[in-house]
Amino acid sequence: MWSVRIALIFLFCCSQVSAFDILNISTITDHNGLSQNTIRCMMQDSRGFMWMGTINGLNRYDGKEFVVIQPRIANSQLLPDSRIREVIEDKHGYIWIRTFSNILFCYDTKLEKIIDYDPENRTKVFNQMMMTANGDMWMWGDEGCCRVSHVDGKLVSWRPVEKKLRDGLVSFVFEDSDHRVWIGGEKELFMVAHDKVNSMLEGITFGGAQELEDLYFIAGDRILVFDNLRGYFLPAIPLASKHLAKHVRSCILNDGLMMIATNEQMYVFDTVKKTWLSPESFFQGQNLRNANFYIDNKNHIWIYNMSGVLWRHHADNTFEPLSLIPSDILSLINQERFQVYHDSRNVIWITTFGNGLFAIDENNGQKYHFTADKDLSTNYLLCVTEDASGEIWVGTELGGVAKISLTNYPFNIFYPTPGGNADRDNAVRLIYQDLDERYWFGTRDGNLHVCDSTLHPLYKHRIPGGLPFTVAEDTSGYKWMGTKGGGLMILSPRGDRVVKKYTLNSRSGETSSDNIFTIIRDRKNRMWLATFGGGLHLAEGTWDQLTFRQFNLGNKHQNMMRSIIQDKAGLIWIGTNDGIVVFDPDELLENPRKYTILHLYAEDQQLLGHNEVKAIYEDSKGRIWLGATGGGLNLLVRGKSLEQSTFEHYGVDDGLSNETIQAILEDKEGNIWVSTESGISKFNQVTKRFENFIFSNNRHAVIFNELSCWRKRDGELMFGSYNGIYTFNPDGITFDTYAPQVVVTGLWINGNRAIPEGMNSPLNGSIINTQKIILEHDQNSFNLECTMLNYRAPELNQYVYYLEGFEENWNRASRNNMATYRNVPPGTYIFRVKGCNSFGIWSDRETALEVIILPPWWKSTKAVVCYIIAGLIIGFFVSRLIIKMHKLNMAVEVEKQLTEYKLRFFTNISHEFRTPLTIIRGAIEDLMNQKDLPPSVNKQLSLLSKSSGRLLRLVDQLLEFRRLQNNKMQLKLERTDAERFFYDIYLTFKEMADKKQIDYTFESNVFKQKILLDRSKMDKIAYNLLSNAFKNTPVGGKIVMSLDFSTINDTFTLSVSDNGPGVPNEKRKMLFVRFEQIHYASEGTGVGLHLTAELAKVHKGQVTYTDSTFGGACFSLVIPLADKNYDPSDIIETISEEQIQDAAELVTDSSVSEERVMEILDSSVNKPFKEYKVMVIDDDDDVRNLIETQLGGFFTVSTASNGAEGLEKLVEEQPDIIVCDVMMPEMDGLEFTKRLKGNFAISHIPVILLTAYSSEEHQLKGIQAGADSYITKPFSMKYLLARIVKLIEQREKLQRKFATEPGTLQPLISATDRDKMFLDKLNAIVEKNMGDADFKLEAYASSLGIGRTTFYNKLKGIVGCSPNEYVRILRMKKAAELLITTDMNVSEIGFQVGVNDPFYFSKCFKNLFGKSPSQYRKNLGKDVEEGNSENIETEN
Repeated sequence: MWSVRIALIFLFCCSQVSAFDILNISTITDHNGLSQNTIRCMMQDSRGFMWMGTINGLNRYDGKEFVVIQPRIANSQLLPDSRIREVIEDKHGYIWIRTFSNILFCYDTKLEKIIDYDPENRTKVFNQMMMTANGDMWMWGDEGCCRVSHVDGKLVSWRPVEKKLRDGLVSFVFEDSDHRVWIGGEKELFMVAHDKVNSMLEGITFGGAQELEDLYFIAGDRILVFDNLRGYFLPAIPLASKHLAKHVRSCILNDGLMMIATNEQMYVFDTVKKTWLSPESFFQGQNLRNANFYIDNKNHIWIYNMSGVLWRHHADNTFEPLSLIPSDILSLINQERFQVYHDSRNVIWITTFGNGLFAIDENNGQKYHFTADKDLSTNYLLCVTEDASGEIWVGTELGGVAKISLTNYPFNIFYPTPGGNADRDNAVRLIYQDLDERYWFGTRDGNLHVCDSTLHPLYKHRIPGGLPFTVAEDTSGYKWMGTKGGGLMILSPRGDRVVKKYTLNSRSGETSSDNIFTIIRDRKNRMWLATFGGGLHLAEGTWDQLTFRQFNLGNKHQNMMRSIIQDKAGLIWIGTNDGIVVFDPDELLENPRKYTILHLYAEDQQLLGHNEVKAIYEDSKGRIWLGATGGGLNLLVRGKSLEQSTFEHYGVDDGLSNETIQAILEDKEGNIWVSTESGISKFNQVTKRFENFIFSNNRHAVIFNELSCWRKRDGELMFGSYNGIYTFNPDGITFDTYAPQVVVTGLWINGNRAIPEGMNSPLNGSIINTQKIILEHDQNSFNLECTMLNYRAPELNQYVYYLEGFEENWNRASRNNMATYRNVPPGTYIFRVKGCNSFGIWSDRETALEVIILPPWWKSTKAVVCYIIAGLIIGFFVSRLIIKMHKLNMAVEVEKQLTEYKLRFFTNISHEFRTPLTIIRGAIEDLMNQKDLPPSVNKQLSLLSKSSGRLLRLVDQLLEFRRLQNNKMQLKLERTDAERFFYDIYLTFKEMADKKQIDYTFESNVFKQKILLDRSKMDKIAYNLLSNAFKNTPVGGKIVMSLDFSTINDTFTLSVSDNGPGVPNEKRKMLFVRFEQIHYASEGTGVGLHLTAELAKVHKGQVTYTDSTFGGACFSLVIPLADKNYDPSDIIETISEEQIQDAAELVTDSSVSEERVMEILDSSVNKPFKEYKVMVIDDDDDVRNLIETQLGGFFTVSTASNGAEGLEKLVEEQPDIIVCDVMMPEMDGLEFTKRLKGNFAISHIPVILLTAYSSEEHQLKGIQAGADSYITKPFSMKYLLARIVKLIEQREKLQRKFATEPGTLQPLISATDRDKMFLDKLNAIVEKNMGDADFKLEAYASSLGIGRTTFYNKLKGIVGCSPNEYVRILRMKKAAELLITTDMNVSEIGFQVGVNDPFYFSKCFKNLFGKSPSQYRKNLGKDVEEGNSENIETEN
């Protein structure tokens, strides 16, 4: 009997051990999702899932989640039983489940549900099941047998028709090497071949069968042999027993031996020699009773018989007893339960029920025992198996599943204190090998261990008040040991004693820091000490008389120094709690501020905590590697300067198991190895990935210590942990290359898990076996769960995936196994995923899943076809409708064109009317101005004047209508006395009412009410309404014009009522339609009422029709009353009468009374009117002659028939003013005006434009061309005359103002910008030559670029005087300025302005200002004093 206690004693007695390859034993229970904690059977299926049978259902495990299957068949009377006894997988992936009640269920992994494999069998009770070579499943028991085959993808059950096999007891089912199936029935033996049942032997009940060269059938008292070659039974071989055995078990040993066990004894039969052998010779003299055979996974035989001993069969047919269950434990259990598994590492695992787990390492013969005292959750174990990744799974009773992780690599553990406290005694912080190959180990219990090259202990030192952290050797061989809390200690070269102790003091005398983390000796043999909190110290002097020079580098966190090295270039690198400090030691000694600080994560403030650098290492290629707390492994990428260097970061995303780096080493091959808080990792510099090596067990988590590492001279690497020193040869490390293909294990759609054949589920079967999923358009947000079925540290598995067609590249590798996609558009995609195991090995194959997202039904192919058909149908009818509408549109377009032609015709005609109207009204005006005309002539002239006025009004209406058509109608609102305005219109029809004897009245509910009106539009509206009433009112009828002001309704209403025939109801809708006539006079145009309605809309009102109270028609205009109803930009400011009179000189086409004309002709001008030249340009001979005749009595008039002719005459004649028509051949008036204003010689001449176009648009064009006035035809000759006179008078007033007012040096008239520039240059010349008495302005004409004549005429036209007169005026104005602003006498001022003769100067000054210079100065001074006096009095 052996015990694991021996192994444990041996382990703790040796300071260096070769570790058994158990890394970790983890327990999985119901807290992790397991349905129940008693596991009676386990297996791994062909896809890699682990299956665990509990007494509360079957569990499928993928390393992260459990799926629980409760054995029950839907819509079946079969009683459910969740107590799982046995589970196996057939060749087709079906899972067969046997429960405690011996009911056999079948789970279809493709449909993920229990299926009814034999609908005719309602009970499905079978004691045993077996899978034959062709994949058929046989099951048998007390109620017959059944075979289930896989045919065309479906399960087909078959039951023999023989009653003994269908309903009776079946003791065994056996398949021989010829694939014949032998069935032992009650007192009959059957053989099934090619679905035919043959009865082979009757009268005997057999308990089992074995096959060697022949078949051996074992009964309770005999053995029958079936000769395979001859095909018949040989004579029976009786058992050496007096009693018939009921329960017979058998097995085949080597060399043709067959062992048979009954409840009474054991038998051994030699099938070769045909003799019985003594069983005691196999079992050390024991004849085992009630023995049971167990065949393990490698067909090895194990025998037990309720003795606590498990007999192991060897190849030489000997049995080795293994005492596994002590008698005290055996007495507590009702039966032995052993299960044996021979794993891939040649380790045999044996579970016991009551005494834990045993392991036999066949490689070295060592045995191990694991119990609940140390490793397991319970000692009551039920099953054991191994998965494809090498993990060992142990099922327990009430303790869940124990998963045992084993190593794939050899390593040694050295314990400085064997059997000591693992938390402190063997927590190694310091590893150092000196030049004499002695090893120095410092532990966290405060001890320093010195060992020889074989790790045999030499010396041990207790460090009072400190922990040994670092050792360095000086040139004399003395060891400098830095401690945490104990300062610096100097040890003898052999390490047998401490020879000196030092504490580090700051410059102020206080203790700086006795926490010395690292010591190095630089190339010049200087000793540098990096302290945690006290900065850097340089030791000066010999070891026995040291002083320390302190350097504080950077901030307080940068003085918390952890590691220090000197690189090949001589630079010293220090890892601190805030980055890295780099300096040249020689430069630092000269200048203590000569150092550089680098940060691993300088930009990202969230990662500033990762700047804590624990380890710095320079590899054989001179590259600097840095390990950080939480920041992983970092490689320095040198820039042009050290400050411009950057870092490459490698961490969890690159496969690192833990991002807190404790130490860094390089092996002989140049590979980088790092220790972390959870293991050791190797960095592959080709793939840029980590390969992880996890060292852990149940008792102590392997956490490695900071800077605790060393590379031995033979290449082995040493890393110190809290549980000893782990030593291994990097060349002997083999990797766990098992990286299975990733399996898609779950699908979530819009947050809900999809199950096969579920509601709205796209899955017809398990997502695991699905190659393609089709999603509806509203299922385009989905998650795919992916699992790599590698159970070795599955939490470290990594995944990389992408959705081809939706994403361009693989997503970054991570440990998240859930791929999430949102709002994926319709289309066909391929989801691809790969996995990486915990050791950093990627799977060779990627998993692909086709994902099709259908478009919405309105975008589907069927819908598109329907759309096309519907489109064709609709297109047919639409095309017919379009053709019909086209015809109608053509008719409407023709009608529009006709209407446009009408409007254009009327508009053109109206413009043409204005020219003859000008002649007619001019002639009438001329005749009416004559005196002593007979009364009859005056009467006819009055009639002609009214008719021409009416004709003009009609022409204006047509023009207004044209504006309406072009949407150019605008409001011009003025505050108007409405009652007075409409009463004046009312009076114009008074004479017509008297002639037709019509009762014509005017009514208003308010008098002298001012409201906002567009007078022009209101005049046309009122005139049209009154004209319409007078047309349709008979002689002796009645017409009432009424005004209603309603502040309550905020309306103003103008109504015109008559007692005419009115308008019938059926024709009222045509009242305001353009060109429509009802029954009014045939001479109407049909536009009057339409124009009235449109003008009302522009005025934000409307015109309506009702029957009048006295039987006729009543047309009412309703507009808003209050100002708030109008846009402020449409309101014209009300002006006074004086302003109106002044503005009359600038507006167009105003009526001027005869008295006003005479007043204008009496205006003060510089010369008689006949001396003023007026040029008239008009292509119409009659108009031109009329204007020439009318103006010839006052001015000297010249004429031209078009603009081109006029331009030719202008330069020679130099008229004072031009009257020009706009519409002319060759060159119209606008072009003429532009050219005139563009000609410098004549640009100063004023231009009056005459035109038949009255719109503001045309007026604006005239003003932009440079016209001084714009008069609309027909115009009054009196107005034209007045406009000419006023333009002349205005220019001469400004000229006189310039000449007579002192101080005004700039003339007030300059027609164009060029004229202004001309005068500015002229004034500058005069100002420059003001004091020159001989100065002549004409001499400078050539410098201005013009001739003398042009110069003279130009200046005369602008300022009204000759050049010499202009110079004299400027001199006198300058003199007046000097009289005011200086104390010079008159003579001095005369000389100053270029007049040397004082008498002549006084004469000129008096002629211009009416006073002598002395009087001017005296009077001006008096005026100033009086003004000052008035200001003082005002202030007082």
